[in-house]
Amino acid sequence: MRAQYHPDRYPAVAQLVSGDPSVSGRLNVLRDVTDRWARAEGAIYDLNEISDSISDLTEYTIAELGIDDEAFYVHAGREADVGLGSVGETFVEGIYFIKQSYRGLTGYFVTIITAVGDLSEPTSETAARIACGWINSEQTVEDGLIHLGLWGDPVIIADPKRFDIECFVGQALTKVSRMIPKAATLALPTLN
Repeated sequence: MRAQYHPDRYPAVAQLVSGDPSVSGRLNVLRDVTDRWARAEGAIYDLNEISDSISDLTEYTIAELGIDDEAFYVHAGREADVGLGSVGETFVEGIYFIKQSYRGLTGYFVTIITAVGDLSEPTSETAARIACGWINSEQTVEDGLIHLGLWGDPVIIADPKRFDIECFVGQALTKVSRMIPKAATLALPTLN
């Protein structure tokens, strides 16, 4: 049996509501992203199934990495050890990537999903603890988020580990490029 990923648990989250306009807005973004992911029949890539010995290819563009999926979800989980420094047991659970143009440029709308503790019984506030950004497919993975940066839950945006989280998005993309069948055949360097 495969692990329980965010898309598997999302139906319970979809029912959450909040009277706080900020939380409600982020829940709406999350609903939109997961709906778009589902309509595109997005893939799930588990970073915990990828060797750490794969080279860091953040100096390549997403296009050069061969990533062209319409939508995909990258699972990090507690095992990836990407936590928020300011909020106890909160960690990056995963990242949704949805292909989306911005001002005529090709790229991906990115939604970073966090989770708390043992993942049981999310509240509106914990389910809405997300951050979003947009990555230009023609810039290097390393520079892709710089154009717009991240926005979303103030807890993430103001977190002392925000830069680590932004870097993690790039690391996730470079690892995923090795799991996508057509991307894995590209002649990119590997390190041992």
